[in-house]
Parts: sequence; structure tokens; C-alpha cells
Amino acid sequence: MRIKIILMLIASLVPIFFVSAYGSNTGGVFGPGVKEGHQSIQYRSAYDPDNHNFAQRLHYQQSTSENLMFRGIIQSRKVYQPDSDIEFDFFQAELFWQLEDVSTNWQQGLRFDARVRSDNRPHQIGLNWMHDFSLSPRVLARFLLLSSTEIGSNARSGINLQSRSSLNYRMNDSWTLSLEMFNNLGTTGNFNGLSNQNHQIGPALTGNLGDGWQIFAGVLAGVTDTTPDQSYRFWLTKSF
Repeated sequence: MRIKIILMLIASLVPIFFVSAYGSNTGGVFGPGVKEGHQSIQYRSAYDPDNHNFAQRLHYQQSTSENLMFRGIIQSRKVYQPDSDIEFDFFQAELFWQLEDVSTNWQQGLRFDARVRSDNRPHQIGLNWMHDFSLSPRVLARFLLLSSTEIGSNARSGINLQSRSSLNYRMNDSWTLSLEMFNNLGTTGNFNGLSNQNHQIGPALTGNLGDGWQIFAGVLAGVTDTTPDQSYRFWLTKSF
């Protein structure tokens, strides 16, 4: 019954978002762990009420061994205009590789990305380094360092650098409360000053609903003037 209610709410909210939208932060603070036999699909959306920006995307992910998993992503966007159409934003292929644990409380891994964009925008390849630190049975700290470079027409020079982090508290077997932070530092060819960088921070709640369903909801607040003041995020995942 709870799942049916959630799906009905999504169906009613998505058309409202489509009226006023285009591109927002659909990224996550992803971890290095790979579970053998994992297979899931995921829907994500993010909405920026200040600029009326909205983005949504679909994931399919499947592990191929105890330390390798691939993911495919397709994302769309919609410009805030009454007669505009939903636009293809990008397709991205990802490969997760869980490395050997540094210690009993420290996991690490790499993720390789390849992104194809629309509208004559540059494509992108990336390498990301992931870390999980178990601080206690209920508390997990996570840190990511992301790097990417653009290729093709209109590509910027240098390597784009970002970091993401989260502090996660498992309240019980079903619910986890998190504090997340996203930092876009700019490129090595043109580092921005702190006031011109994008930094976001905010809480999130993740819940396991049973039968393979998981829900995520969170809000991010901008730390610098160039960052949107708010971004609302919602995910729904089904594991098989």
C-alpha cells in the first residue's frame, strides 16, 4: 500500500515539475562497495525552485562479479518555456571497481565514466576515487574525488575537479539520515576563486520500504553566491 501511494504521488508531481524546469543536481555521493549479484533500476529527479530548473534520469546497474559493476544512465531536461519539449541531456556509461580494502574500516574503489552530450556540447570521460570509513556500527563517512576531461567540439582545457562527501547515521534497519556536501572546484586550466565555485550542503533521508524498494529524499543549500540557493532531490530504486 505504501509503495502504491508513493508511485501515485510521483505521477502527480512529475507533470508539475515539467512545466517549469531544466537541469539540476542529480548526482549522488556514491560508495565503493559492489555486491555480487546486484541488479537494480533507479529513477532520480532534482528541482531548483529559484531558477525553475529540473532534471530527471534513469539508471540501470548490474554487478558482473564481487568487485565489478556497470551502470547505464540516460538524463533529460526541460527548458522553462510553455511550448518547450523534454530534451535529451546526456547518456553515461559507468564501471565501478571495488579495490582491496585499506583496512577493516576503510573501503576504496574507482569509477570510470564516459558521457555523450547533446546540442554540440563536449563529451566527457572521468575517473573517480571513492572512500568509505566506518566510524561505528551506525556511522559511516564517505569521501569522493572526481576528475573529468572534456573532448570534442567546444571542449574546455584542463581537468575538472570535484569532491563530494557525506556523513551517514543508520537510525535503524530501514532508515538512514545523512548530511551531504558537493564541491565543484573548476578546471586545472582555469581554477575559480572560492566565491565563484559551486558548493552545496544539506540533509537527506534514505528508507528501505521492503520488497527491494528504496526511497531517497533530500535538499541542498547553496554555500556561495554562484550556487543555487536550494535544490530538492528525489530517488526511487527497485532492486531485483
